Amino acid sequence: MSRPRVVEFLNPGASWGILPRVRWKWLAFAGLVANLALGPVASAQDVQAAAAAFGRGQQAQLRGDYARAAEMFELADRAAPSPEALRSAIRNHVQAGHAARAATLSTHALERYPDDEATRTLAEQTLAETAETLARLTVRCDPACALTVDGRAVGLEAREETTIFVDPGERAVQATWSDLEPARGTVTAVAGESARLALEGRAAEPEPEPVEVAAVEVDPPADPEPAPPAAPPGGGGITPVVFFVGAGLTALGAGLSVWSGLETLSARDAYVESPTRAGYENGVGLETRTNVLLFSTLGLAAVTAVLAIFTDWDDDSADVSLTVSPHGAFASFSMELDR
Repeated sequence: MSRPRVVEFLNPGASWGILPRVRWKWLAFAGLVANLALGPVASAQDVQAAAAAFGRGQQAQLRGDYARAAEMFELADRAAPSPEALRSAIRNHVQAGHAARAATLSTHALERYPDDEATRTLAEQTLAETAETLARLTVRCDPACALTVDGRAVGLEAREETTIFVDPGERAVQATWSDLEPARGTVTAVAGESARLALEGRAAEPEPEPVEVAAVEVDPPADPEPAPPAAPPGGGGITPVVFFVGAGLTALGAGLSVWSGLETLSARDAYVESPTRAGYENGVGLETRTNVLLFSTLGLAAVTAVLAIFTDWDDDSADVSLTVSPHGAFASFSMELDR
């Protein structure tokens, strides 16, 4: 039984030219349903899904949204394959500027419907028009695989050999399997020429099994013996030599202060007996010297007192001796230096 003809939007038959455009839509839809019913056995759910997708494709085509229309017609063809849906997808891809996809679908159409005159004529015409601008790529997989080109799926079913058309340039191809590692390859497509690529699947490497490590009980470390207290460092203060040097300088300053004071008093008495300009200036100078010596001695005494606090009087490295004689007191010291 021959299938009824279906009127398709982009190229309605001449006998339908007098019908309004809206009637073409319903006639095409009715023809699709008839072909699906008379074609290979398909589930009612698939036929319903295909009819719905075909209707949405017609609506998109009327709006001029050819890319969306081509997508819907392909969806209808996948749900329930038919030459009408496939031809509509090819035409709308051409209108949308998707030459590579239109040419690829044309090869599928020739494989599936070689005896359908309308399908064969459209497919051959599309391939002839794109022959000089596209490259033909044949990919062979071992075993059958699903393909993606530049990240876009080529088809839904796994095949051992797939022929597609691509735009010129470097194309990234990936083959995927359900139980094998993906295989990848690149090919440089040249317009008007054919290229071939072979991809082979490899078994996925098994994940290493986790290694069980037996727990080992470790006794806590014993408390360490307390270290004996460190002996206090010997001395640590200032050597007595420094103190005695300070004391000696203080004593010297005190002696000079007393001597200067006596001389100042003598000059004052001389000025009182015979006041002169020279005597006055001499007395002022002596008084200033006495004050400087006195305050310096007081400063040395304060420093010496502080040194006495910080002096290590147990330091055996310093030997200090004090000698008293009728001529005065003498202090002597010696100190051992570490080499």
